[in-house]
Amino acid sequence: MSADLLGIGLMRYRELLLSCLNGDKTETSPVSAWQHKPKIDQNAEAFAAATLADFARYDFDFVKLTPASTWQSIDQGLEDCRNHDFLGRREIVSHNVTKISQWEDISVCNPWQGFSGRILNAARLLKADLPQHVPLLVTVFNPFFQAVQQGGLALVMRTAEESPQLLEQGLEVLLSNTLRLISEIVNLGVDGIFFVTQHASAELVPEDFYRRWALTGDLMCLDAIAKLPLSMLHLHGSKTYWQLFASVPVVLHCDELNHQDVTQRIDTFAALAGTLPSNSLFVNGSRQTIQQAVIARRALLAHKSFIATPGCALPLAVPVKNIEALVHGARVKI
Repeated sequence: MSADLLGIGLMRYRELLLSCLNGDKTETSPVSAWQHKPKIDQNAEAFAAATLADFARYDFDFVKLTPASTWQSIDQGLEDCRNHDFLGRREIVSHNVTKISQWEDISVCNPWQGFSGRILNAARLLKADLPQHVPLLVTVFNPFFQAVQQGGLALVMRTAEESPQLLEQGLEVLLSNTLRLISEIVNLGVDGIFFVTQHASAELVPEDFYRRWALTGDLMCLDAIAKLPLSMLHLHGSKTYWQLFASVPVVLHCDELNHQDVTQRIDTFAALAGTLPSNSLFVNGSRQTIQQAVIARRALLAHKSFIATPGCALPLAVPVKNIEALVHGARVKI
């Protein structure tokens, strides 16, 4: 295999990411990928070790700790379980908010206690074990998504109509918990937070509703994570309200985009990441097809401000060779 394909002698890791965010033209693109770790992600030591092993296998330019999406809700009383989901996501067994009055029961949490403490400990262990030149990002979910997890979207929307003050109260506590959690993650010395919004989409809630109930909290969290140099905002799904976040100085990470969306958004945010279809491309595509798709996306963006990652967590069935193809496609000189 050629030195060009391996990326030997080229800029890598934190240096490459910072150069990309600075708007410099680089010979290669920063690259990473991640998968959920069913069962393993319930234990701090095992979770950190498994994430470190992925880095050792693929030599990514940065590492993201990817806990189950329920990790910020378990300590509120939500119950989940492992299932056979193709992405490795956990299934919610029991909501902790089942009626409108229970939004008052959302409690202030110490992030180092309970289940969230396991994830913080995993981040601490992973940070200590990674080489110093390899950046670490940690996934955090926005307060509105936590509310939807804990009560379901239908109950959230009904509360907004019938008892808005109770929903405000619950969201305020979730925002306070999230900001405190972000502060603790920052104190671990990580390089960025991967901040996830799941409902900023016309397919899920109207834009006015999102503005009223989610956006303010999102912007407060994004202001907190912008203190870290490599933070990212993940807008999940399609038909997203990305314009609401145009003033935020972080990397935009999103799912698959068409040509017009890509060219519009790259001029709005510090950099663009993701956009490569996680399922159809990485599960069913050949090594050559994946590598060519990555190269084509890099060429579209003229080598500038693009971070090569899948649009979402990779399915568990993705072959090793296809993840290697992603890495190779990012490191071919073009």
